Parts: sequence; structure tokens; C-alpha cells
Amino acid sequence: MRRVVVSVGAAALFLVLSAGSVASIAAEGEGQAVRLVGWVVDSYCGKSNATAVGKDCTLKCHKDGADLVFWSETDSKIYKLSDQKAALASVGSKVVVIGQTHGSDTISVEKFDQPGAGDNVKKG
Repeated sequence: MRRVVVSVGAAALFLVLSAGSVASIAAEGEGQAVRLVGWVVDSYCGKSNATAVGKDCTLKCHKDGADLVFWSETDSKIYKLSDQKAALASVGSKVVVIGQTHGSDTISVEKFDQPGAGDNVKKG
């Protein structure tokens, strides 16, 4: 009888842990609304071009094949961008990207905007 109780307990623990893993995998793929402050930069040079001075390098690297990505000052992370055309128009300026996350590293862009007083803008 004791062996059956231990087996049932182990199976229940396994199911609880498995359900948590499945939930976190599902949540990772779901879109979450984001509004992040940062810079459109190229995937070759990344954060080092997150200034107005980095605009020329970002444009050159993009012309040479680099994807445009977003370096977020909000969470110090690089994100892939779904809309390269809209991103190109935002190179060289601090912007706000508004959209939905897909996975942990991609933003489906709704629009780029100028940072406002309510945005988490770092000085410098």
C-alpha cells in the first residue's frame, strides 16, 4: 500500500511540474503588448550605434546586409523587428516602439513614436 501511495504522489508531482513547464512555453509564444524606449540599430554593431552619431554606421551596415533591430533602454535588450521599412525611418533618433512581443526576442511593430514625458527615458 505504501508503494502505491508513493507512486501516486510522484505521479502527481510530475503532473504539476509538467503543467508549469507547458504553461511557461505557451506564455513565451503569446504576444504581449510592449512600449519600449530605445534606438533602432543594426544587428552587426548593436548597442554601440545607439546614438545619433551611430546613424551612418547603422545605415551602412544595413545596406551591407545587417537587419535593423531595436536596442531597448527600458530593459537593456536587443529585439528583432518585424517591420524593417518603418525601422529604417527611425534610425538615428531615440524612439518608442509600440507593438507585441513574439517569443522573448521579437517585436511585431505597430508603430514607432517619439518618446514623451511618460516614457522611461534615460538621460545621456
